Amino acid sequence: PGYWTGLEPPRCPGFEAETQTLSSLRTPNLRQRGPALREALENYFENGWTLTEVLFSSLSDEAAFYRPPAHGLRHAMVFYYGHPAALAIN
Repeated sequence: PGYWTGLEPPRCPGFEAETQTLSSLRTPNLRQRGPALREALENYFENGWTLTEVLFSSLSDEAAFYRPPAHGLRHAMVFYYGHPAALAIN
């Protein structure tokens, strides 16, 4: 699909070309410093964002983003779409 807002899965850290799978990265070691820590944090964010987009791409149609669940105990899915980006900043 041409709708990725971040990296396409094959270009994302954590993508395994042999099996065509994308896996979560380990939490970065915050004791690192300098460019190594920056790269680890960027890779971790890109991986999490791509995994989020892969998950949301499985929704059946656009209405699934906005329709609240039948049980009423949670928000509509669109509420959760921006969480990884917002929480990575804060």
